[in-house]
Amino acid sequence: MTSINAHDYSVGEVLTAATMDGITEDLNTLLAQGIGEETVYIPAGAMVGEIGAAPGSITTLDNGTIVHKGIPFDAAAAEYVNFNLVMPKRYDGGSIYLMPIWTEIAASSGSVVWAAEGNKLDDGEAMCSDPGSGGGTVTDARSASYDVMMTSFFEVTPEGSVSGDNIFIEVRLGRNATSGSDTLNADAYLLGCLARWTSDEETDD
Repeated sequence: MTSINAHDYSVGEVLTAATMDGITEDLNTLLAQGIGEETVYIPAGAMVGEIGAAPGSITTLDNGTIVHKGIPFDAAAAEYVNFNLVMPKRYDGGSIYLMPIWTEIAASSGSVVWAAEGNKLDDGEAMCSDPGSGGGTVTDARSASYDVMMTSFFEVTPEGSVSGDNIFIEVRLGRNATSGSDTLNADAYLLGCLARWTSDEETDD
């Protein structure tokens, strides 16, 4: 800790300087330990259409040299894909935050409402249940055809009570085209999704 010469400051200034110096040192320690947020990317190719509410088949998007895979979500119905995450031991067991990444190719205009919910499961628990609650939504405006459009992160609190390590999280992510806030009159192509969570340990040891 940096030394403070009390003769140069008032009592209040000494206390404030010492407190801020301690906070800075604590934060630097946490950063050095790697405790905080972690993020992974789930590409569209790792997702599967939900039975009974599946979007169109994954397709190749070509607007030049580099091509991408995208899943088309209809403008008239709520459609979902499913994917799963196996969390590291250091995951704190709380909410996850999702950022759908998408594009549009029909020169339309408007916004898309993305929605998600999920379950968290221990080893030996049954999967594929309807989460029921804990979901979240985000509304994102279309910019231009073939633009990469990234929503803001939104919170999803997976259902379930777990106690083990390496928690299994199943997620349903989709376009809520029946929402009044979803105004894009064209397919929205999901390219992938960022998932973020908080870790409360330095490593998985």
